[in-house]
Amino acid sequence: MIAAYCRVSTARQKTDSQVAEISKWLNANGYDEDQVEWYTDKESGKTLKRPEFERSEADLVPGRSKRAIAWQQDRV
Repeated sequence: MIAAYCRVSTARQKTDSQVAEISKWLNANGYDEDQVEWYTDKESGKTLKRPEFERSEADLVPGRSKRAIAWQQDRV
């Protein structure tokens, strides 16, 4: 399983462009999108309260996910 993380800063913003870029990378590198778990937060970068990021971390620790990716580092 691959953990794909997307974050936008406000509830009105969409993650469509991040999802598209991550999907393009997955396809170019031979990954099956059926093996991807998507995690999406709509939280400002000023807060560390990010429920989906925390859920992705929880999935990585026991080994459910083997790899984590994000569109850009500043999204994490």
